[in-house]
Order: sequence, then C-alpha cells, then structure tokens
Amino acid sequence: MLDHDVAPSWFTIPVDPLPPLVSFVIGVAAALTGSAATLVRVSPVRPVEVLRESAVECRGMTPIRWPAGIGMLIGAVVTGIVICRTEPHLAASARKYEAVPVLYVGAVALLAPILLRPVVRLLVGPLRGSAKAGPLLVRENVLTPPAAHGRHRGPDRGPALPAVSESSIPGTVSQNYRDCPRAMTAPTRQPRETMGGKGLRRTVMSAALAGVTALVLAAPPPAAAVPRTGAGTVPPFATTATRQQASPTPPPPRLPRDFRGKGKWIVRDLDIEVPFTWEGRGGDSQMTAGGPQYPIWFTNLIYHDTLYTLTYKWPGLDEHPCSRIPGFNLEDLNQGFEKARFVGPQTLRGTHPQRRVNHWRVGVVLPELPPGNHPRLPLALGDIYVDESDRGTFWQVLQFGVQNLYDPALDEWLVMDTFEHRPGTVTLPRRCEPPR
Repeated sequence: MLDHDVAPSWFTIPVDPLPPLVSFVIGVAAALTGSAATLVRVSPVRPVEVLRESAVECRGMTPIRWPAGIGMLIGAVVTGIVICRTEPHLAASARKYEAVPVLYVGAVALLAPILLRPVVRLLVGPLRGSAKAGPLLVRENVLTPPAAHGRHRGPDRGPALPAVSESSIPGTVSQNYRDCPRAMTAPTRQPRETMGGKGLRRTVMSAALAGVTALVLAAPPPAAAVPRTGAGTVPPFATTATRQQASPTPPPPRLPRDFRGKGKWIVRDLDIEVPFTWEGRGGDSQMTAGGPQYPIWFTNLIYHDTLYTLTYKWPGLDEHPCSRIPGFNLEDLNQGFEKARFVGPQTLRGTHPQRRVNHWRVGVVLPELPPGNHPRLPLALGDIYVDESDRGTFWQVLQFGVQNLYDPALDEWLVMDTFEHRPGTVTLPRRCEPPR
C-alpha cells in the first residue's frame, strides 16, 4: 500500500489479538447455535431409529456445476491477474476487489464434490490400516458424500447422530457404533453403500456392528425355540438337551474356507420362515435367505476382503441399497469366534438324526471395561451350535442385537438342514460395487 501510494507514509497496521479472538468466538458460537437449532428438529427421534440406514445420493456433480465451477475458477484467476498487473491499488479496496474472493468461494463450492474427496482421503488415510472400530467408523462417515441424508424416510437423522452419542447413549458407544450391519459371516444390514451407477450410498450405522464381526463379534442370541411359518405351526426345529461335559473345553467355532449348506431363516416375531443357503469358496462366503416369492429376501457376503449386505425385500422397507464395508474377511470373522464362551455339549432333538453339538455364546458389549459398576450397552448376542466332532460344521446360529435392525424384536435365527465341506458358489450381486 505504501509502495503504490495508496496509504500515507505514516500509516501502520498495529498487531492486535482481539479481532482474531472475537472472530473465533463468534464462529464457534455460530456453529453451536446452528447445531442446537437443528437438534430441536431431530430431538423427537428415538435413539434406535437413528441407527437405521440413511440413504444418500452418490452423484455430487451435475451437468451445470462443471461449467459453472470451472468458469468461476477461471474468472477468479484471470480477474486477480488483471487487477495485479493493471491496477494493483484496487486490491486495497474491499468493494472493488471483492469479486475475486467471491469467485473463488463460488468455484470451490461448486467443485466441492470432486475436490473434497481426494483431500479427505488423504487426511483419513492413516486410519485405513486400523483394526479398531472407532477409526473405521470415523473414516467411513467422513467419506460419505456431502449430500448425505438426502433420501430417507422419517425425520432428518443426520444431525441426530451427534445428539444420540452425547445424550441418548451417553458416551458409552459414542465412538463405536455408527454403522452396524447384520453380519455373521457376511451380515451387514446397514452401513454405507452404493446401488448401481447412480445409486444410493448409505451411511450405515452398520459400520459399527459391521455384522457383529467388524467389531470382533461374530454375532448373535437365544437358542432353541419353536418357529412358525405363515399360518401353520412348525415343530420345534432344535430343542436342546444339555449333556454331561466329559472333556476339556473344545476349540471354538471356525468357519471353513469351502462349504455349502441349506436350511431355513427364521424371524419368529414376524411369523416368517424362508429357505436359506450358506456357501463358501476360497475364503469368500455368501448367505441368502428367501427369494422374490417370499416375504423377505436378502443376501450377505464376505467377498474379496469386503463385507456386503443387500436386502431385496423386507416388510416396511422401501429402499434397497447394497451395503459395503471394506477391510473384513474370513480370518477376521474367525478371530471373533476365538472370543466365544463355551456353554457346553448339547443334543438338538428337533433333527433327524438328533445332532450332538457344542454350544458357544458370543457377544458384543460396549465399552469394554473391567468388572464393576460401569455403564455398558449390549449390542449383539448370539448362540452358535457346531458339530461335536467338527467345529467347522455349523448347525444353528440364534442371534439377537443391533445387527438385526429391520426386525422389531432384533431377533433372527438360521437353522441348517445340511452342511457339506465342498466348495459352494459365491456371487456378488450386480448392484453391489466391486471391491476396490
């Protein structure tokens, strides 16, 4: 300013910390006020409802944004250069120079969908290799497109998430829960997904339970019950009888790399029982329950180190995105099984012939704290029944927990009629995004 005779020689700019401090306080106050105003709207939302999926648009760049954003960026650069070379003193006038920053702000806003993602990926890159749930959830939530919460039913749940983690589920699960699918080997009924090219990307709360497994669970509770179908009553599928334990604790369940089996999937509180298949090949595996002609139809996969869930059909469900959670494989699932507790040897009486099995209990409770009077939240519980002579032969999995969010009672079971140690067929649905 002095060099171009814009200001007199005696003009100085003193250093005063007060303006930056005031600006900082005003910024924080404005952010808190905005959050508080938004939370008033979402406060009626129940905590469990917040855990359900939010579908969001993947497409951030529209045809008009490309030319508008690039045009404003070029305009900002050209205008700045012209002013600096011809009339540099105009830079001292906020009124005359304001076009330049305004053009830059507009250009960045319009091009944000393509500029933010690489920047965010660079910043959250160090979290990629973490085996803990907290960093995984932070990374997946940050990578969700800016247009999040655009297409979902019910109240806006986006702002409700921080409210839930700070008030409804006090700090107990604040870092560990946002996104927890339905898994047991491929389960995941929520989480972040893409559907087709234009599809939806959903921020699943599911990443947190990524199928009871991503968190080192392996999934699910109660055992032995009598399911019912449509209108008729079905005899007990597996009433259990405890037998005297005659040997030390056997090794925990371990899902093999190659297998195939058939059975049924039971949602007893909805009076639903549908055909079920579970197959594995080379470490990948796939569960499929129901079909187009049944009241429910979904598939869960562990495919190329990625956990997928695609629900084609479920009572009350209108959106059907494919949930994708990277960084999870068969070895991670079996490591979760390593923490199972041995209940004891039992006999399944509803089978022919009666099967002698080892009963194991797995579960996920957060946070992990030592014994004592501490607040805890049981996210998932499960009973797993494997053959007494082969821990890799699964006959029943009775599960209860957040991974079953679509079911009002959070309670679903799988019961196998056959289980063979031969390679099965694992196919990634076309609407699911291939692993990266």
